[in-house]
This record gives sequence, C-alpha cells and structure tokens, in this order.
Amino acid sequence: MAFSEKYFGKYFHHQPTTEEEKVSQHADEYLENNVCLQLGYIAEHLGEETLLKWFSCYFENMERI
Repeated sequence: MAFSEKYFGKYFHHQPTTEEEKVSQHADEYLENNVCLQLGYIAEHLGEETLLKWFSCYFENMERI
C-alpha cells in the first residue's frame, strides 16, 4: 500500500500474480519466441511454400481440437 501511495498518490487494489500465472506467461513468451525462430528457419532453408503448406495444415488441424 505504501508503494502505491508513494509513487501514484493513491492505493491501487489488485490481485497479486500467482506463481501459476507467472509460469504460464513465461511459457507463452517462450513458445512465441521459438515459433518465430522456427518460422524464419523453415522459410529460409525450406522455402516459403513449405512453410505455408506445413503451417496452414497445422492450424487447420488445431481448429478441430
């Protein structure tokens, strides 16, 4: 409470981030970063046509789940 009042001039009520939420957030960031690296690698080494073919099929299958 003292932090909020010191830096913002009032108290901000909030829910503290749980450990589970922190882990989930880090997992999402890790996944996003690695997917971007993989997409770049596939496009560079196997071509954009392969990239589009692989990932359009992947996303079509994910919609069914």
